[in-house]
Amino acid sequence: MKIFLLLLPFLLTALIMIYYFDNQFIKLLTKIFVSGMIISLPILYFESILLSFRFKPLILYELYKAVLVTGFLEEISKRYIVLTNTKAEFYYQEKDSGVVYAVVSALGFVTLENIFMLLIKEFSLSVSLISLIGHLIFAIFMGNYLTMSRQSLSIRKRKYYFKMSLVVPIVLHGLFDFIINIDAYIILLIFFIVLVILLGLIYYKLAIINFIYTKKNKSS
Repeated sequence: MKIFLLLLPFLLTALIMIYYFDNQFIKLLTKIFVSGMIISLPILYFESILLSFRFKPLILYELYKAVLVTGFLEEISKRYIVLTNTKAEFYYQEKDSGVVYAVVSALGFVTLENIFMLLIKEFSLSVSLISLIGHLIFAIFMGNYLTMSRQSLSIRKRKYYFKMSLVVPIVLHGLFDFIINIDAYIILLIFFIVLVILLGLIYYKLAIINFIYTKKNKSS
């Protein structure tokens, strides 16, 4: 089972590549996946240093660990990988473009994260699976906001969605880790339900933006 969970990010990435089969696109996704793996090394090392500074009260330390350390460092690094590999606007022609890039970046990151946890003998099947699901959900939020920031016709809204592509994943990741750290699994279930509702609202907003964006491109 451990081997399956370690290979799962590779399998999911392979499925994405098969679904969007195109030589240039596969090269791009491979680059994003590998870059996500590589950047996880310094990030995980830096996290271990920051987490060594313990303080009281414990609840504040857990918030610091979940939001300012794990949430901030991991989400900003995964987003950096996406942005550096998809600078031009033509990378965001489709409604799901941003989600694909963000998800592949997250899968690359979580691959090495799981291997690292296995090496230091802190690998847990349940935690690893929940962590993978979390990374994918945060990536979906990030990707949707990135697409909206490229397809919105309003400059003001583009800037707003671009900021939200970082702020929202950091906050959600931080809350997610905090809930797990305090073992509040009932709250975690409610948290997931809220996330599904929020995603539905974001997809509705994205569908409108994409419709206007596509219509404009066809008419021009």
